[in-house]
Amino acid sequence: ASKLKVPKGVKEAIGQRLDALNPEVNEVLLCASALGNEFQAKVLQRTMIAPNLVIGSALAELVSRKLIYEVTGAANETYRFAHSKVHQVAYGKLGKSAPEIHARAAKALLSVYPDVTEWVAYELVPQFTSAGDHEQAAKYARKAAAFATNSHAIEEALRFYNLALESLSKAKPSHGRDRAEAETLMELAGVQYSSNEWDAALASYRKSFAL
Repeated sequence: ASKLKVPKGVKEAIGQRLDALNPEVNEVLLCASALGNEFQAKVLQRTMIAPNLVIGSALAELVSRKLIYEVTGAANETYRFAHSKVHQVAYGKLGKSAPEIHARAAKALLSVYPDVTEWVAYELVPQFTSAGDHEQAAKYARKAAAFATNSHAIEEALRFYNLALESLSKAKPSHGRDRAEAETLMELAGVQYSSNEWDAALASYRKSFAL
């Protein structure tokens, strides 16, 4: 969720609208907030604590209350929060349950999209990061970086490799973590070298060899 602060009055007004929802509809909205400002219904369905809960009627009510709207022309049934502030306030209500819901969201994404595409890899990074699963966050950040490299999106590739290294720095010390860090640094160095960042590439190579 965006880190921009929601004004107190706006937050209270939105909060009152959310509190007026029945518990099941409110649960759907809060779980949706963990998926981001835009989300797919089929991913949300598998993210729910009660997976047998039919979310169609809840989504219809949220649309009628102008809290979300359906994205026209999307390949899958996709919705977006009516305003980023609605998303922020809903996400803020997750509280301590947020990591658990993010973990379920990551599992849901992999269940719906087992063949991890570029978009899925990009989505999995923040989900695993927010779930506190740093090794998985690093794994998919490397995948996202590889996709970006193949698409010649060098800045994105560098960003994701650095995210992978940041995640690995938070993971529990292990031989596997050290190996993953060394491999990530080698991959990062390759991208830095190809973009003529010679000094940065040399530094990454040296760090990799030192592990």
